[in-house]
Amino acid sequence: MKIALNCKSLLIEKSLELMLKSYIVSKKQCDFLISDHEDENKDLTKPIFYIDTYKAHICKPFSKEELLEKLQKFHDKHFNLELEEKIEFLTKDFSSKLVKIIQDYYEK
Repeated sequence: MKIALNCKSLLIEKSLELMLKSYIVSKKQCDFLISDHEDENKDLTKPIFYIDTYKAHICKPFSKEELLEKLQKFHDKHFNLELEEKIEFLTKDFSSKLVKIIQDYYEK
C-alpha cells in the first residue's frame, strides 16, 4: 500500500505522517491519496480516501489500528478489481497463444 497525503489541516497531515510513515510516498508513486478536503481533488486520477469530509471513509477521532484497517479495506476494494482484470487479461492471452500453438501443430 503506497499512500500520498493531501491535507489542508497541518495537524491531520503530521499525525498521518507519524502513523503511516512506512506507507507514505509521493503523489506520482502512490496507489491512492488521503485527503481532508474535497474541493481541490476533483481532477486527480488516483482514488481518494477521505477523512472528516462529507464523503468521509473515517471520522475523527480514530486510532492507528482503525485507520490501518479502513485503509486496507479501501486499498483492497480498489486494487483487487485491478488484480482480477490483470489475471483475466493474462489468462486470455495465454489461452489464445495455446490455441495458436495447437492449431499450428495440427496444420503440419
